[in-house]
Amino acid sequence: MSKLSDRIRDASRHGGRAFGFGGAREDSAGSARGLLVAAAGSSLNGADVLIVSADHAQPGAVDALIHAVAESGADPPVGVEPEMLTAESVSAAEEAGASFVVFRTDSATADGLLSEKLEYALRLSPDSREPGELRAIGSLHPTLVIADAVADPLPVTALLRLRQIGMSVGAPLGVTVPPHASSAMLEALRDSGVAMLILSEPTLKHVEALRARIAEVPTRARRRAAPATALVPNIAVAPEEDDFDE
Repeated sequence: MSKLSDRIRDASRHGGRAFGFGGAREDSAGSARGLLVAAAGSSLNGADVLIVSADHAQPGAVDALIHAVAESGADPPVGVEPEMLTAESVSAAEEAGASFVVFRTDSATADGLLSEKLEYALRLSPDSREPGELRAIGSLHPTLVIADAVADPLPVTALLRLRQIGMSVGAPLGVTVPPHASSAMLEALRDSGVAMLILSEPTLKHVEALRARIAEVPTRARRRAAPATALVPNIAVAPEEDDFDE
C-alpha cells in the first residue's frame, strides 16, 4: 500500500522554489502549493491525512476510527502511532486497515519494520542532530520524517535544522504547526522540504484556518530557467618558503 507516498508525491512532485540565494529552477504545471494538512488525534475534520495517536490507538478503537472515516466518504491515508512499534502492533495496524505507522527509533523493535503492506513515518528525536545518525536513519527509507514542532515566526536556526534533516535523510518532512501560522512561514517550510503540516487534535475551524493560510502561499508557477552562473574557484595560495643561507 502506498497511499501516503502517493499523496505526498501528488502534492510535491514539482518541487518548491529554492529558498535563499541562487537561481530558481523551472517548475512544471501541476501542484500549486505542495502542502498536505494532517490531523493528529482521533478526528479527520477535513484534513488530508489522519494520524491516530497512541492515546487513541487502543485495540478496536483504530478499526472504528478508520471505519468512520470511510463511511464519511473520505479516503485519506490513515496512520497509527503506537506506543511501541513491534511486529504485533504493526500486524494490528494492518488488520485495522491503516495505511502507515509512525514510530520512534527508541521505541521500536527491528521486527516491526518488516511489513510489506504498510508505509513508515519516522518521528525524529530532538537529539538526532549528527549527520551520520541522520544518514543512517535515511537508510531505513521512511516515507516521511516528522521533525520538531515549529513556531511562528520561524527562526532561521529552525529552518536550517529542517534543511539539514532533509538533505541528510532524503525524505519529505512533516512538522506540527499552529493553526494560524502565517503564509510566509508556510512558504518557507514548503521550500525547505516540508510536505505535511500537522495539527494536534484540530477542530474543523483549525483545519479551515490553516487551509486559508495555505491558499495565500504563492503558487508554483512555471519560471524561466536562470542563466548559468560562473563559479570562481577557491584557490588556496600556499605561503612561500624563505630560503635562508647558512
